Amino acid sequence: SSINDHWQFDFKRFEETLTEKTKIVIINSPNNPTGTIYSMEELTEMARIINKKAPNAICISDEVYEHIYYDNHTTFPRMANVPGMWDKTLSVYSAGKIFSCTGIRIGWAVGAEPLIKSLNVNHQYNAFCMYEPIQNTIADCLNECDKPYQGFDNYFEWYRNTYNVSRNALINGLSTQTKLFTKPEYKMDFWMPEGAYFVVGDVSDAKVKQEFLLDGDEGKTYTQDYAYTVNFVNKVGVTIIPLSIFYTPENRHHGENFIRFSFCKKLSTIEEAVSKFNKI
Repeated sequence: SSINDHWQFDFKRFEETLTEKTKIVIINSPNNPTGTIYSMEELTEMARIINKKAPNAICISDEVYEHIYYDNHTTFPRMANVPGMWDKTLSVYSAGKIFSCTGIRIGWAVGAEPLIKSLNVNHQYNAFCMYEPIQNTIADCLNECDKPYQGFDNYFEWYRNTYNVSRNALINGLSTQTKLFTKPEYKMDFWMPEGAYFVVGDVSDAKVKQEFLLDGDEGKTYTQDYAYTVNFVNKVGVTIIPLSIFYTPENRHHGENFIRFSFCKKLSTIEEAVSKFNKI
C-alpha cells in the first residue's frame, strides 16, 4: 500500500454551494475522518468565500481534536484568528476528546459576546440538566493541564505524544510490517493524518469477493467500503468503519471507496491488530 500526504479542500465547490440564504457554515479541523489540519492560508480563503457568498452566515468551527497534531505542526490554526472572523465564529471543544472519555458529554464554546448570548438562549432548551460534579471535575482537570505530567512539560504534550506513538505504530503496521494490503482482495492506499486519531484508506481497487458484496437477508448489494469492512472483520478479525455510513443516501457514493481505522487504543491493542494483518 502507498501513503498519500494531504487531502485538498475544494474551494470551487465550496463557493458554488454557499448562497445568501446560508445561515451556518461548519468547519472541522483537525478533521474526522481525514486527519487534515487546515492551514491559516486555507482558513483565510474559506473566510473570504464565506464573506463573499454568505455574508450573514455564522461559522461553527469544530476544534474538538485541537491538541492532537503531528509532525511539522507546532501550533493549531483557528478560524477565529482569521482577520474579520472573530465576530462571526463559534469555536467548540470537547472534554471527552481531551481526556479520552467520550462518554462524558461536556464541552464548551468560545466566541464573541453576542454569539455566546444567543447560544445560551438556545442551550437552556437543549440541555435541561447537567451533572454538576462532573462539570466541576472537568474544570479542575483543565486547570491541571498546564502542569508537568508523566515526564512531559504539561498534559497536552503527553497527550499529543501518546497519540503520535499510536499513529506511527498503526502506520508502520499498514505499510511496512505486512504485505496484506498489496493483495488484490485487501488492496488499499491510505493517507497520513496530520491530526486527530484516524487513518483513512482508499479501497477502490480492492477485489472484494462477491459473497461480501451481497446482503444475504435482503439481497441488497453493499457498497465497496461496506463489503470491504465485512470481509475484513470476518477474515482478518479487525473492525474498521466504512465511510459511506456517514453520508445521506443521495451522497453515499462520495464515501463508498473509503474506510477508517482508529488508533485511539492502547498500544498493545494496535500491536495485536497488526499481528492479525500478518496472519492472512
